[in-house]
Amino acid sequence: MNRKLVKPADLISQSLTALLKDAGNLFQIDSEEISRDVAYLQGRLQSEGISFVTKTLPSFGKHFDKCLQTGTFTVFPSFKKDRNGSLPLFLRGLTKLVFGRDGTIRDVEDVDRHAIAFLRQMSFMYYKLEFDFSKGMMDESISNFVNVDRSLAEYDNYSPERAGVIDLAQKFLYDLLKDFDPWDIIPRPGPGQTATKQDMWARYEPHVLYKQINDVYPYHHYYCSGFTHLQDRTHNLLSIEERYSGESCLALVPKDSRGPRIICMEPPEYMWFQQGLARALMKHIESHPLTAGQINFSDQEINGFLALWASLTQEYVTLDMKEASDRVSTHGVDILFDLLPNLKKCLLALSTESIRLPSNEILIKNKYAPMGSALCFPIESLVHYALAYASVRLAEPGVTARFIRKNIFVYGDDLIVKKGWEKPMFEDFPQYGLRFNEDKSCTEGFFRESCGVDAYYGMDVTPLKVKKLTFTKGSRASLKTQLAYFHGLFDRGYWQCAKVIQQTIEYVWGNLPHVSKNSASAGWIVPRKFLINFRLNYLLNKKIKKRWNSALQCVEFKVRVDQTRPFASMIGGWEQLVRAFVHVQEETGSA
Repeated sequence: MNRKLVKPADLISQSLTALLKDAGNLFQIDSEEISRDVAYLQGRLQSEGISFVTKTLPSFGKHFDKCLQTGTFTVFPSFKKDRNGSLPLFLRGLTKLVFGRDGTIRDVEDVDRHAIAFLRQMSFMYYKLEFDFSKGMMDESISNFVNVDRSLAEYDNYSPERAGVIDLAQKFLYDLLKDFDPWDIIPRPGPGQTATKQDMWARYEPHVLYKQINDVYPYHHYYCSGFTHLQDRTHNLLSIEERYSGESCLALVPKDSRGPRIICMEPPEYMWFQQGLARALMKHIESHPLTAGQINFSDQEINGFLALWASLTQEYVTLDMKEASDRVSTHGVDILFDLLPNLKKCLLALSTESIRLPSNEILIKNKYAPMGSALCFPIESLVHYALAYASVRLAEPGVTARFIRKNIFVYGDDLIVKKGWEKPMFEDFPQYGLRFNEDKSCTEGFFRESCGVDAYYGMDVTPLKVKKLTFTKGSRASLKTQLAYFHGLFDRGYWQCAKVIQQTIEYVWGNLPHVSKNSASAGWIVPRKFLINFRLNYLLNKKIKKRWNSALQCVEFKVRVDQTRPFASMIGGWEQLVRAFVHVQEETGSA
């Protein structure tokens, strides 16, 4: 094996084999049954390769989650079943701790929730694994993106039967945003790559004058720090290229085994204003009495806690939107914000009209803000909340508006509502081109999931999902990632699996020290009270580099520390001043 690189296939086989042995220890499963599971796992890995852990096992996990909701385990076609029932032969020792032999779920008090957590860990551990995607996967993702966009044209009619929901949603948005000033913003560059590939330091001045933006947000007001700056750079502003509108550029980035994630890189001038308006909107929404604590942008823990609570009480259901960022149409934004003409004008001005595909084909888009636009997250959240409120308000005329508002929670495409309220939403949302992800929407049973928290009957059963299997010695990011996997597995009690990760890390990086939780050093985290014992062992270990510091009168160990590398900036004087103003104003909250 290469000293600097570990083969992913070997690590997957070793880690899952160790995980099955952990199951035997944790749940006192017969060793013969564990041995059969190990043999079956290795056989499937040999015959199917990595797809067994990125497709087959995750499919089983989704099937298992659905069975938790319905209360009955049905036959999973990819695994042989027990001859006396519907349970699979593979992982039967764990599955029968949750379901009886006839497939009926055990009484909730008798269900082994730790077995649920373990089965989900086994199923989803490598579901999010990132690797190079094929041209076929790329073409399929782009085709789906284009088809979804074109389908939005079907929902451009403001028909009378939809008027009730739309009117209520418009009124809610008006009450929420009537005092919001869309011109009182602090623009700034976005963190990601832009359509024109400008370096970060070059984004504090405009390179193209887009009339669509300049008519609403005059460049000289938002790019210049004062009159002297404007006077000095007037020639630059008058001489830059002019266009009516910009185009975003479609790009594919690694996501998981199902295929790449699609983002649209925006022109830097669009992103400059989008960032300003988005941040101002999110601050207003999170602090407004109508939506404070209900629509969240910076804190996922509210939805995560509610998922845990709802899994125990069944008071709420958790809903997930499908292709959420691609299904909010420009026409929908135009209609929903009709009572707010100033904000609507600003929102529409900051949406590019077209997207350049990798084939160089131009897509005249129907969606408002695809992933990559800073306005994607706040606008999809607003649209989802406003429509959910309006849909429930019409369906529940006897319930007060305040009670409805206080029992709808939105974080992007994750929604949580009172049980029963999802029914009118399932009927109304598709009328506007919005779709629910049925596989991730939990409305029955004791299983809930929202914002990265999976819960069953009050217990967190969220699996640790491995995204990268890169053990490259030269990469500090690789070491940091793998250490996080080790500690996550160890904390869950999956010690044999964690040991495989530990041995692999030390095979590539050599011996690492034991450190406290808040240490900047890369190493194995242990409680501070035990550190002295480990350090005594290191004194005797000849492989650990150390030295005596006479000034401090102590032994020092050589450790690895993650540091941020500075980069050279070519930013000019005026642009440096604009940059300073942007970040100072952001910190103080003044405009």
